[in-house]
Amino acid sequence: MNGIDVSHHQGNINWKKVKEGGISFAMVKASQGSRLSEAGSRPFIDEKFYANIKSAAENGIFCGAYHFLTGVTLSEVAAEAEFFTGAASAVRELLTFPCAVDIEDARYTKLTKKENTALIRRFCGRVREGGLTPMLYTNLNFSRNYLDMKPLCDIDVWFARYYAVRSPLPKPVLEGSNITIFQWNDAGRADGVEGGVDQNVCYFDYSKGQKITETPAIQAGDKVKFLPTAEYYYPGGSKIPAFAKKSVFAVAQTQSKNRDVLKGGKKCVLLSGIESWADMDLLCRAED
Repeated sequence: MNGIDVSHHQGNINWKKVKEGGISFAMVKASQGSRLSEAGSRPFIDEKFYANIKSAAENGIFCGAYHFLTGVTLSEVAAEAEFFTGAASAVRELLTFPCAVDIEDARYTKLTKKENTALIRRFCGRVREGGLTPMLYTNLNFSRNYLDMKPLCDIDVWFARYYAVRSPLPKPVLEGSNITIFQWNDAGRADGVEGGVDQNVCYFDYSKGQKITETPAIQAGDKVKFLPTAEYYYPGGSKIPAFAKKSVFAVAQTQSKNRDVLKGGKKCVLLSGIESWADMDLLCRAED
């Protein structure tokens, strides 16, 4: 499943176009512990939270919510969790994905792994007590250097890691943890969103409560379309024109002279109608 995560920074979003562009889920910012530039400020709700959640859900997009953590004591974090749970509970019927805590601010690099881990357990415990599914948003550096992941093994992870060449493959591995959402790009594009947006893939369908299984390889005769993230037919190849990104093609060939066709190091299939070879990883079945 392809997804994005958004906040007020994305402005007004056309969620109908987002859905038509192939996005299945969205993690929407609900709240924040305090304003980083205002010492002693109180938790607040993201100004676009309710509008984003309602419009995304109305357009058939599965939604989750997240909170940007700023508290550094157990009592502060508990208060933030209560605030977040209240905001999320107001739209509980629209939430099919988890409610995540985002811990990444520089203030946590001054705390020990044990202290940060305790804060996460306190926050997620309060979210679970509120009848919501907790999740931890973290990245490679933070999870290695500022958290002890073992005591957090019962909490699903939304993991950020950006490869040198932005790609959702391969799936990252975090020992002892269950990564269910992978944020693979922090400057992507999505139909219906002005400017850059974070891109994600999900390995677990929270709407059905089951793991997403891999589909069989594309075969000759299959009807396919390009993924929204596709830009070039294959590495080093021509840019995909706008009409092709909106079209459905039949796969004419998967091999040439009984051999796989590799272009730019990627296995390609031949698309009928435009007679172009295309990276198989950039295609999905049209009925998907």
